[in-house]
Amino acid sequence: MTEVSKDENETLSSEYRRVGSLLWGPPKGEKTRIVPSPRHMAATLRAHTAGKGRGDLVFGSERGGKVIRGNVLKRRVGWAKLVARRGFAGFRVHDLRATAATNYLAAGVPVNVVRDILGHEDIKVTNLYARSHDDALTRAAAAMDKYAGH
Repeated sequence: MTEVSKDENETLSSEYRRVGSLLWGPPKGEKTRIVPSPRHMAATLRAHTAGKGRGDLVFGSERGGKVIRGNVLKRRVGWAKLVARRGFAGFRVHDLRATAATNYLAAGVPVNVVRDILGHEDIKVTNLYARSHDDALTRAAAAMDKYAGH
C-alpha cells in the first residue's frame, strides 16, 4: 500500500486497486519479495501477526486494523520531538530505508543482496540509500593494515 495524491483520471493496471488516496498492489510494479528480519525481532513480529492472514496489515490502526496514515502516526508518536530528543532532528520515517541499507552493508551483507531486499532494479539506486557509518573510513584503513600484515 502506498499513499498517493488523489487522481481519479489515472488508469491503473489490473494488479492495482485504489481506495481514495491509497494505492494497493506491488510497489512500482514489482513482484512480491521477501524481506528478512533478524531473530531478535521474531517474537515481536509473531505477536503482531497472531491470527492475521497473509494479506493482512502487520500494523494497523486501533480502529479495526485499518491503514495508519503517515501523518497520523507521526502526530500520535510525536515524531519530530521523538527523533530530536535522540539527536536526529529532521529524520524522516522514509530515512529508515537508508538506515537499513547502511546497517545491512556494515554487517557485511553484499550490496546485490541489499538491492534485492530494498526491491531496486539498479544497484546505483541502492548505493544512493547507503550511508557510511562515522567509523567506516577508519575500519577501511584498519582492514588494509591487516591485509598488508601490519
